[in-house]
Amino acid sequence: MRGEASEPNLQNLQELAATERNSRRTRFWHLLFTLTWILGTAVAVSSADLPVDLTEQHLNDVVRDFRGRLRITPPVSVSIVAANQYLVSVEQASRPQKGFIIKFDREFLPTLEEQELRAVIAHELGHIWIFTHHPYLQTEPLANEKAMQLVDRESLEKVYKKVWQFEGQKGSLEEFLAKVE
Repeated sequence: MRGEASEPNLQNLQELAATERNSRRTRFWHLLFTLTWILGTAVAVSSADLPVDLTEQHLNDVVRDFRGRLRITPPVSVSIVAANQYLVSVEQASRPQKGFIIKFDREFLPTLEEQELRAVIAHELGHIWIFTHHPYLQTEPLANEKAMQLVDRESLEKVYKKVWQFEGQKGSLEEFLAKVE
């Protein structure tokens, strides 16, 4: 009697152990699948959150392309700075042979989508073109006119709206873009 009772217990224990192993294996694969899915989703979301390649290399590539198309000969480099009161601006380098520097505000830059980034660069290169061809004449509409040789009006409008929103101000598109067609 005693032997009969212990035999089913041994079999029950073996079945229980096998079930436990299967359960652990199932939990392991479920956990692995879940982690893989979460990581994949996180990577996809973080990639989608980045509107544009914000590296100085990418910015310099766009500058180089546009500079060639506008036939601007002085060198133009890009710098991402901690703060820029104008959000994006261009200035002559400290040594004239170094050309010009387009400075991007570090907090404003990530708000730009690719077409807006290109519009900003085109606009700043418009200022450089004016300075190198007509140094006495600096106007926003003329810089926008040069920019629209490279990007569309809609991109410039989006940039102006974004700048005004970022600064908490209201501006007039007519003032900056009305004369440009």
